[in-house]
Amino acid sequence: MNVLLLYQMKVENQFHDLKSDGFTILKKIIPKSAINNLKENIYQSTFSNKMKSPDKILFVANLFKHNQSIAKYLLNTKLTNLIKLCLGEHHKISFVSSIINEPGTSRGKWHTDWPFNRHNAGHIDSPYPDAIMHITTVWMLSEFSHENGGTLILPKSHKNSFNPTSYSKDPILLNLDNEMNVTGDPGDVLVFDSRLWHATASNLTNDPRISVIIRFAPWWLNLDVLKPGSRQRKFLLNSTKLPENVIPLFTKSEFNYLPDKIKPLMIQYLNM
Repeated sequence: MNVLLLYQMKVENQFHDLKSDGFTILKKIIPKSAINNLKENIYQSTFSNKMKSPDKILFVANLFKHNQSIAKYLLNTKLTNLIKLCLGEHHKISFVSSIINEPGTSRGKWHTDWPFNRHNAGHIDSPYPDAIMHITTVWMLSEFSHENGGTLILPKSHKNSFNPTSYSKDPILLNLDNEMNVTGDPGDVLVFDSRLWHATASNLTNDPRISVIIRFAPWWLNLDVLKPGSRQRKFLLNSTKLPENVIPLFTKSEFNYLPDKIKPLMIQYLNM
């Protein structure tokens, strides 16, 4: 059978898994030879620029302002072809965050990602249509295992018309039937529908679990609420009285270092 045809079938199978189960895993997107340097660089950048986050979790929003070492791997065709099937030819990057779960990280609450989390000012109200409107990718720079807190997910939960943030401000910390830890090797990428229920898992090891979270949006999804100082952000913060994520904007010099094919996906975060 033609190699190109086999490749296309594999991408379509992964798209089917994502639509059916809410997630899929792309293997070896980052080569093994690059992992150690990437992991060390991103750990240092995250530690140096860490922002407010839960206990024992290090977090940086718009990592590409400080470290673009992972950016070239976003051009891997396994990823780009899957994102196109999910969101169409014209899409953009909404978030690039580094997250490090230090030893002793506690289990977190069940939630869905922006724009489905009702605890954020900018959110889509339930009931949700059964359509892919936002994609979350988790880039594993450490091994993801049961022991070190590979992300907890609830397969097929993206099909629900509601999520754990829909009706209550109280965190849902319960163990749920059919929940599972995502497991994978350094260099693998978890791709999931942002409606999928997921939670931080406890890191019971002595080593940090290092990852980068990159999210994708269709061209039509308004990201202005995430931009500091925007009129849309001010309006929604004032009218909802809810908090919201904020994406620090690029300076021109920071933006110019991005790979040319990534620039159009992040132009909305350039400080003009």
